[in-house]
Amino acid sequence: MNKKCFLSIFKKEPIERLPIWFMRQAGRYLPEYMKIRDKEADFLTMCYTPKIATEITLQPIQRFDLDAAIIFSDILVIPHALGFMLEFKSGEGPILEKVDLSNYRSLRENISLDTFKNRLDHVYEAIRLTRKKLNPSIALIGFAGAPWTLACYMIQGKGGGGFEEAKKQALLFPDAFTQLIEDLTFFVSEHLKEQIKAGVDAVQLFDSWANSIVSKYSKFCLIESVESIANNIKKIFPSIPFIHFPRKVPELLYKFNTIASIDAISIDESITMLQAKKKLYLKVLQGNLSPSLLLYGGNELDKAVEKLVIDMKHYPYIFNLGHGINKETPPIHVQQVIEKVRSCA
Repeated sequence: MNKKCFLSIFKKEPIERLPIWFMRQAGRYLPEYMKIRDKEADFLTMCYTPKIATEITLQPIQRFDLDAAIIFSDILVIPHALGFMLEFKSGEGPILEKVDLSNYRSLRENISLDTFKNRLDHVYEAIRLTRKKLNPSIALIGFAGAPWTLACYMIQGKGGGGFEEAKKQALLFPDAFTQLIEDLTFFVSEHLKEQIKAGVDAVQLFDSWANSIVSKYSKFCLIESVESIANNIKKIFPSIPFIHFPRKVPELLYKFNTIASIDAISIDESITMLQAKKKLYLKVLQGNLSPSLLLYGGNELDKAVEKLVIDMKHYPYIFNLGHGINKETPPIHVQQVIEKVRSCA
């Protein structure tokens, strides 16, 4: 069964077939998603309406032969639940109320844990509803943004642009920045725990902007805070797989190899899977297929898929992308990949 296939990878057990899912598999490339998007007032309404979030989560599962679903939500629901204004503007992406590190007070002094969890209960209800509707043979993945990536958005007030303001404030106000990362480490851990309680089978931490880190803080933000989150999860849920996605920091990957609480590392395109196997030989590996190749399809896509399957044969590996599906990707290309994986594996 599919769920057994996905979860057995983490136990290094024999599997029936190579597990496959895609980051951002529920989203704008699907016409059925756009029908819902066109009806709703905004993106957050979709995230916070359990029936809608459940429907969107299930859309790719209903269309494709996948081994896991990932709950439809967003990494920025955490700062939103902490009381910061958040809106998604068409053509601009997320706009957030900025954190001012020059006058920062601990988030744990400003909001209770119960209030934080109550504000995110829409997400947990969507997980409960999805788990009821999802075929038991399909695994369900929960997720959160890593502390550094969240801090980038919260200090900058928006995405993109190298996060120069976030890097500047981190250097100007080191004590406040350290406190912010510690606060986010706490709340990210709690958010992931609640998702597990609600019914997810595994969790993934997205450090999408890891490559924007100020070198002074790379160990603290990218390694120590992530290890702390993984340890917090494993203390309570030792059997729940923990996947980490540290994007575009190939020089740091080896540091995750001996962190026992991290079960798998998702690999982007900045390193080959053969190189990743040498750096992370103790970990399950996931990902690496170029989203651009998926976008354009054709013979080059088939060749890349076949090479990945061959390179990762006899290694605990989950087929996925090096980042999320591009919104312009034809769904037929996703089907092409799945069929190629099934025929090669």
